[in-house]
Amino acid sequence: MRALGVDRVAGGFVLALLDTAGRAPEVVGTWVVPCPSSDDTPATLRGAIDQHCGGTPDAVATSLEEGLVTHRLLHLPFTEPARLNATVPFELESLVPFELDDAVTTYTVLSKAQGSDLLASLTPRDVLATHLEELGQADIDPAVVDVGAVALVGLVRLVQPDALVIEPRPGGVVALLRDGKLQGLHVLGGLDPDGLAKEIRWLAMTLVGDGTLPGVIEIATADRGVCAAEALGATAIPLSRALPPWATKIDPGCLRAVALAGRAADRIPIGVNFRTGEFLYHAPSEEAQRQLRQTVVVAAITILLGLVSYGVVVAERNAELDALRDEIRQAVAPIVAGAPRGQERIRLEGAVQGLERRRAMLGGSSSTRPPVLDVLRLISKAVPSTTPFEIEELSIDGESVRFRGRTDTYESVDVIKRALQGLPGAVEPDVRDVKKGIDDRIEFRTAIDFPQGVAG
Repeated sequence: MRALGVDRVAGGFVLALLDTAGRAPEVVGTWVVPCPSSDDTPATLRGAIDQHCGGTPDAVATSLEEGLVTHRLLHLPFTEPARLNATVPFELESLVPFELDDAVTTYTVLSKAQGSDLLASLTPRDVLATHLEELGQADIDPAVVDVGAVALVGLVRLVQPDALVIEPRPGGVVALLRDGKLQGLHVLGGLDPDGLAKEIRWLAMTLVGDGTLPGVIEIATADRGVCAAEALGATAIPLSRALPPWATKIDPGCLRAVALAGRAADRIPIGVNFRTGEFLYHAPSEEAQRQLRQTVVVAAITILLGLVSYGVVVAERNAELDALRDEIRQAVAPIVAGAPRGQERIRLEGAVQGLERRRAMLGGSSSTRPPVLDVLRLISKAVPSTTPFEIEELSIDGESVRFRGRTDTYESVDVIKRALQGLPGAVEPDVRDVKKGIDDRIEFRTAIDFPQGVAG
């Protein structure tokens, strides 16, 4: 893995490339890149990376300007990440003159002894957005956006558990390490050399308080040094002893960039990362997967909306159908009262067919058979009045009339048959099943067909 650290300095950048492919990390190189105009920043940075790194590294870490970031060391009596995420922003709210909604908050856990010791940091949202936009113009998407001073303290913390780390420059840092734990951190202001020396001494004594003054690690370049250990009356710890082996030969002015490269390679145990929340970093493969997930989500939402739309249309049509069925039910109720819902048509057709049969039976068919009353009148006229005759069952079937009759004698049956043969339009009557009933009267059945119309 090749990790790049980009440290913004006055008038340009400092780049450091770290290779972690071997047994131990190796600093491939450090480069100071001048950039006198901020308008040329993206092009200058992109060109320097292409020239010295041979293209975009696997991971990049950059730094926000220290004066735009607020820090605070916190101790909270719990360790649950969810509770820490909810609590830390409000612990910093009183330190800034703007709303939390306009800020990005992050933190790193220093230890978990009886709760959580944290280094929490906060920066305005627009500062981070502008920083990422500028890097995006240079085709750089940093995995880590840290603060150079914090990353530098983390680089020293790797090998020196007790020390007062001093970086004597405007925007530098004064930090106290006790038993490998960061106990205090202050960023220096942009003062002249004399004012800077006084502030360092004051901050150092403030951090140490009544405790024993530890050894001083001074990270000073040739043109910027205040001899902090001598001024404080403390033991000076050589810088070479305070750094990991792979960083001992680096120029002090480039150590921040090296520390940032170590943060990008996940080799520095302390630091903050503002790539969180809406600014969360996604590796290229993760980004492709994220975009695929977004595409799937959008497609699923589209399908869901389509199904919902279809469901709404179906519901509207069902409502219209229900209203129409209610109208039909109300319309046919006087004819087929009590018909089950949806069966009105069948019941209505059955009722119409029943009425047609009654009409055909009572009023005569439309073809040949005369009306029933006319048939009965013709039979009554045809049978002599002296022949007793009763019709007990009568049925009409199309052009046929069938009935069961009773009379007194077998001779009366013959008289009735001859009389029926004289009916206008009727063919030979069929008289059968002549027998004596239980009351000694004669019973018989008759069928009369009317293949041609009969005049009333």
